[in-house]
Amino acid sequence: MIKINTKKYEIEEEIEVVDENGVTLDKFTMQITPEELKEIEKIILNEEGIKLTKELEKLEKKNASEEEIEKKQKEYLELIEKCQQRFEEIIFKDRLESFKENVGEYYFEETISCAFDFFWNTFISKRMKRVDTMRSDLMKITRK
Repeated sequence: MIKINTKKYEIEEEIEVVDENGVTLDKFTMQITPEELKEIEKIILNEEGIKLTKELEKLEKKNASEEEIEKKQKEYLELIEKCQQRFEEIIFKDRLESFKENVGEYYFEETISCAFDFFWNTFISKRMKRVDTMRSDLMKITRK
């Protein structure tokens, strides 16, 4: 039997920024619902961005006009910016502006990078686990 337990929050992680003297600049608990987790996965794996990149490569290979290339680049950059903003909204929710003010721009960006890496590793590990399972099953079958 396959049993799946549902939760209000799939991920609850504490995020804390501490200065060199050990003083906490800001601290909150990141709470990610299953729907938000799915949205983060789409943002990180960014299939739409990959599609736009391929279209841009095709335009460059066929020596398209500078205008066409710039238009596609602008479209790509807008997508990336939109994804970045949405990612920040999901992670920080109503704490976004206060967190930025409390820790400063540099440490805000560092926190975003750490959160992105956290989710990247989560999704890649999950996919690799499936691949490893399929590979080990194939090895068992072929040994018989």
